[in-house]
Amino acid sequence: MDDDARLVRIEAKVDKLSEAMVEIVRLEASQASVSKRVDRIDSVLDNRIQHKLDDLDARVNRIDSLKSQTEGRTSTIERLFWAFVAAASAWIGYLFSGGGK
Repeated sequence: MDDDARLVRIEAKVDKLSEAMVEIVRLEASQASVSKRVDRIDSVLDNRIQHKLDDLDARVNRIDSLKSQTEGRTSTIERLFWAFVAAASAWIGYLFSGGGK
């Protein structure tokens, strides 16, 4: 009788272990599926980010090119402006000092 009860308990434990193993296999399959989905999403995001970075890099290069083209003209115009301001200031100073009498 003791042996029968002991065998029943052992069988119950073996059944519980087999159920646990089945559950572990299911969880591993689910985890693998989730991992594949995450990898796909990561790949898509990497591609989008790389595309946006390429676009930004092209825009920065275009802006640098435009800056280089306009830099010479801008500095010439700035020099002419300050020469005009200096000449106007000198003329106003000449007028106020009585040089125009």
